[in-house]
Amino acid sequence: MKRWEIKCKRSAPFFDEEGNVLDEKPKDPMEVAMRKKISDSRNKFEDLIQMAKSSEQGMDFLYSSLSNLVEPLQQITPAMRVDKHDEYESFLGNEIPSEVDIHPPNDIRSKERSKRIRKSKEKVKKKKVSKMQASSGS
Repeated sequence: MKRWEIKCKRSAPFFDEEGNVLDEKPKDPMEVAMRKKISDSRNKFEDLIQMAKSSEQGMDFLYSSLSNLVEPLQQITPAMRVDKHDEYESFLGNEIPSEVDIHPPNDIRSKERSKRIRKSKEKVKKKKVSKMQASSGS
């Protein structure tokens, strides 16, 4: 169980005592500073939970303090709502088209209903059937 607790909480990058990133190197210096602050905040919050979990009064105080932080933090930060479509586009690095043209295959030479194009492995060779000539019976 202890191994699971150690791994489940640590999805963010790790910093050593001097503030160097241990697992990956962000390119932007502002991003480095922001990640360091996030990492420090997360570590402090986990320490506060460990201290407060031994008493009911401590957990109530921690919960009420966090509830009081929500409103001022919402006033400081702009209300930025991220749309899932925009999030996907930023992840992919390209715009997702709203309309897609699908072209039918051009190697079909049939004017009627065309069957599915089969691979060479799927093609079944037709067996030659020898026809018996009808003999006139006399």
